[in-house]
Order: sequence, then C-alpha cells, then structure tokens
Amino acid sequence: MRIDQITKSTKGNLARISATVRWEDCDRPTQEIYISVPSRFRDDLSCNPNTFLLNGFVPAMHDGEKRLQIEGKLCPQLRNGVETAIQLLQHWYGEDGHSTVAIEATQGFEPPVPRTPERTALFMSGGVDSLTSFYLNRQDFPLDHPGSIQDGLFMAGFGLVGEGENGYTGSLRDAFKDSANKIDQDAAFLSELVEREKFTLIPIHTNFTTSMVRPKILVREMGAAILAAIAHVFPDRFSKVNIASSYSIKELYLNGTLHPWGTHPFLDPNYSSAEMSVHHEDCHLTRLEKVGTIADWELGLSCLRVCNYRPEYHKSGTLNCGRCDKCIRTMLQLMIYGGLGRCSTFPDKDVTLEMIEHMEIRSPAVSLPQLVEPLEQIGRYDLAKALKVKLKKISWLYTAYRIDQRYLGGNLRRLYRQFRGGVSP
Repeated sequence: MRIDQITKSTKGNLARISATVRWEDCDRPTQEIYISVPSRFRDDLSCNPNTFLLNGFVPAMHDGEKRLQIEGKLCPQLRNGVETAIQLLQHWYGEDGHSTVAIEATQGFEPPVPRTPERTALFMSGGVDSLTSFYLNRQDFPLDHPGSIQDGLFMAGFGLVGEGENGYTGSLRDAFKDSANKIDQDAAFLSELVEREKFTLIPIHTNFTTSMVRPKILVREMGAAILAAIAHVFPDRFSKVNIASSYSIKELYLNGTLHPWGTHPFLDPNYSSAEMSVHHEDCHLTRLEKVGTIADWELGLSCLRVCNYRPEYHKSGTLNCGRCDKCIRTMLQLMIYGGLGRCSTFPDKDVTLEMIEHMEIRSPAVSLPQLVEPLEQIGRYDLAKALKVKLKKISWLYTAYRIDQRYLGGNLRRLYRQFRGGVSP
C-alpha cells in the first residue's frame, strides 16, 4: 500500500487534508481519504504523514499488503509504536488476516519537535466516557495548566446507525462532508458546555471510518488508531490528546487476560509520536462509577448523548432513543444514583421490565452484571430480576461471540445471520 499526494485544500466553508491510497497486493481501487473541518480551523491543519500511517496500517494488515509506504517523513517513535501495535493485534486475534506490514517513508524517519507551550485536547462525544474524563480534568487541573483541556474534538456522524442495522452507516456520514454548517449542527448540543467550560470544540468529518475497513474491524481493532490519526492533523494546535477509556481494567480483565478492544490501555499509548502524546484516560473507573461521577453534574446531564441511533429514531426530539442497549444501560446507571429524573436527554424517567426484556445487546455486556446488586439496594428488585434473566439468556451468546471472533474469524456469526435472514443475534 502506498499513501501519497497529501494535500490541504478548501472547498466552500470546509478545509480538508486528503491523501491518495494505492493498493499494491490486493485488488482494491485507488481511493481518496480525508479529514474535513470548518474553514475557521484551516490554519490548524497540517499535512502530517503520521496521520496516514495510523490510518493505513490496520487495513494493510487485513488485506495482505506487504508494505505501507507513506509520502514524506515519519516519526521513528510512532513507527516503533505501530510495529508494537501490529504484534499486539496479531497476539489478540491471530496472524491469519493480520499480516506483518513493513513501514516505509519516502523521506526517511525523523522525530518532529513538539509545539510549545504544551496544550491538551480531548475527544468529546458527549457520552459518559468523555464527559467523565472532561469533568475530572476540570477538577484536577487549573485552566491555565498545560494539562487542562482546551480543545474538544467532535466527530460528526460517528457511530450513528439505523434501527435494525448491523453496522455503521456510511450514507449518514456522507451527509456531513459537504457542509461545515451540518458538522456544526451535529455538535450544537454541546454548545452550552463549550461556552460555560471555556474550551474550543472542533467538529470533524472524516471518511477514515468508512472507506478502508469493515465496521467490526473498526470497532475492535482500530478505534484509537483512527482517533490518534485525527489528532496528528493538529500538531501545531495541541501536543497531547486524551482518549476516554471505554472500559475499566476490572471490566477488561476477563478469563485471566485483558479483553482485546480497539481502544485499550495496552494499545493507545503506542500511537504517540515525538510531537503528539496519546493518553488512555480513566480506565481505573467502571462505567457505573463514571455515571456516579457525573450524576450530580447538571451541565453534563443536559448534553449527555450515549445513543448511536439516528435522530429520527428518537422520541420528542431527545438526544437518546431510550430503547437501545446503551440507552437502557445508562438509564439504569443514572437511576441507581438518582440522576435519571434530572436528565432531560432521555425520553423516559423510568425503566420498565419490557424495556429490559426487549433490549437487544449490540455491545459487550461486561458492565450489565454490575447493576444487579445496586438495583436491589435501591429497592428495584423487579428490574434486578429482569436483568438477571436477560444476562442468563445472553451469556452463551457472548461466549460464542468471543470464540467466533478469536478462532473462527467471525464466520459463525455470518452463518447465523444468513440462516436467520440477516437478523442480528
């Protein structure tokens, strides 16, 4: 694989960094990949080759490319980190479908010099993880400290799906690519948080998440690599970026080993370069503990968005649908801390037995067992019992999923979907 023609351009009210991907060892067409931001951030963008190393190495592994050649100079620290990440992914998922890729730079390897003074950014989605990370940062760092978060990176359209779909949709993301107004509109729900907490929100649209790998590979192997790639476009604006953890160490530590995931305390720091430090934040907290951290933070609750469903699946114009597994899980967690009634972003102020019974588990259920005892402690024995029944039903499915992903390359799930006519288990 060769990635070249790295350029900066402006189209309408969007500024863009783009590059051309040319596949050498597989039959895939040449394509353009890009990152777009509103043009007011144009001067902050850099044609940084390190961005495209981070975006390209996982697709190159999966498609059997013998090398990944990037136009320009690459950071040797990042090269070493990516080589470590390749070995880690091979250890987690097996070498079948995860070939070793030689990393090349047309102008060699040279460590870049970081910006001064230091400045910190955070990927801000408005979900539990990023809001908790931001809240704790504000508690720990004065605003004038270089570790205080001054920039939030918001990925427009990221992760949004339609009801009944089995993967991320590309069409919705395409709606953002031609207009900064659309990108800004998607991030508007965070405007009060931005104003009151005094940081800059940078809305971003990219086709990194749709153009080169399948959705499942993106989630389980490439999440942090995509985020770090985007951060490396801004080396002149900030020198450190925080990625909020998806799971705690307790939640990741399953069956005597740390559960593989696309953003992970073992993986994310490898995506640091000499000019951009990448940090995996707050993995000492479980999801329930994170919700407890922000349950009394009224400003945070006013913009809490955990749902991946498109807005047309929401009721009454709320930020969350209130029916998917992420919504119900978060509503239960807020209920435990007495925060659900004060959270206006969900359509309901209670969770019913029917909601738990019909909840389709789309993401690993590692945080659900934590909720049974706390629900009993607040007197919601009905919900605790329904959750126990649900967990019993899905336990064998999750075990099968782990075995399928680790040893069968996902083929078992594909056969199941064909048998059921495309319905996701």
